[in-house]
Amino acid sequence: MKHGAIIALLLIFTGIVFSGCLGQQTSPLASKEIVIGALVPLTGDWSSKGQNFSGAITLAVQDVNDNLASSGSPDRVKLLVEDTATDPDVAQEKIRNLHDAGVRVVVGPATSAEIIAVKDWADQHGMVIIGYASTSPALSIPGDNVFRLVPDDSRQGEAMAAFMNQSGIRVVIPVVRNDTWGTNLLLATKNRFEKSGGVITAGYPFEPGTRDYAPIVRNLSIDVAAAQHQYGTGAVGVYAIGFDELVPLFSSAANDPVLGSVRWFGSDGSAKADALVKNATAARFAVKTGFSAPVYGVEKETGSVVNLTQRIKAITGSEPDGYSLAAYDATAIAARSLMVSRDAPADQLKKAVEFTADYYYGITGWTKFVASGDRAYAVYPFWTIQAHNGTYAWERIATYKSDPDQPGRFV
Repeated sequence: MKHGAIIALLLIFTGIVFSGCLGQQTSPLASKEIVIGALVPLTGDWSSKGQNFSGAITLAVQDVNDNLASSGSPDRVKLLVEDTATDPDVAQEKIRNLHDAGVRVVVGPATSAEIIAVKDWADQHGMVIIGYASTSPALSIPGDNVFRLVPDDSRQGEAMAAFMNQSGIRVVIPVVRNDTWGTNLLLATKNRFEKSGGVITAGYPFEPGTRDYAPIVRNLSIDVAAAQHQYGTGAVGVYAIGFDELVPLFSSAANDPVLGSVRWFGSDGSAKADALVKNATAARFAVKTGFSAPVYGVEKETGSVVNLTQRIKAITGSEPDGYSLAAYDATAIAARSLMVSRDAPADQLKKAVEFTADYYYGITGWTKFVASGDRAYAVYPFWTIQAHNGTYAWERIATYKSDPDQPGRFV
């Protein structure tokens, strides 16, 4: 596929009509259905964000089809959505369903554990995965069939360590989901935080699906009290890495005065999660402890960002985060790549995805990849929960920017 053809098709999708330059069509073009698959966590441990992911993907397909129609193209995108239940085993089953339906490019799945579960099968069967929320560094593998519209967690770990340092924290006790995402994010944060003289202890891993946190809370309280005695209350923090399971964790910790006396920090798995603001007990604990969490996002709330955010919220009733915006861009890139590669072999489809991303400026900005197939540019807004007349809402309190070729900084 020649670069000129790719660029021309990209222009079609951005709404630039150039049919006059090509001359009048003497016969109608044959239509082609472009099938895209999507794997989203509509149920399970990340279901509070899954509806927003699905809404963003649906809107991207709608907008692509509108642009195709306005440009005079007979082609249309067909979307097939499967619920993974935030479960790697279910994701394996669902990607096979999509393959049987003729899908060659899959937007998702959302979590790193799910992508690890499906990636070898996808590689073997010529399917390309474009992730929108998976961030584990274990998946930063050059040459495979996985691309990710977000940076890996070495960048989030950098942002989190900088935020903890800025907050005056010197010792952190983690409570972490025991999967590839949770353990690798903790390691990335630990490496950066301890370079500046901080300490992150061994902490408490929990298995996916855990709902009873009473044993962890009891032991965590003892460790926090000991750290307070050694370092002072203001220097101690708890780092909770998880998805919607932070609701029962916070609810269990809410009656412990020691745990309520220190700062709590979170991750992209919980930032802007509806589940936390809709549970009054968990939300009150988050407010009391100044719970703060980063998630990949945009540096500025442009008109396009605001418009898409409002459109997603109109569908789901909740405020989307940066991963939902990335899901929108991932879907647009999938459509453009399939348009220019048509029925080409998998290696050419992969090249089309990479080339399209290099030249695409989407809702989330430039989508260029680094060698591992992960996004090059990283922006992490930090969010906290505030109370407003008996209700709770997420508010943005800081923004950290990290580019591959320069030091990260708060902006």
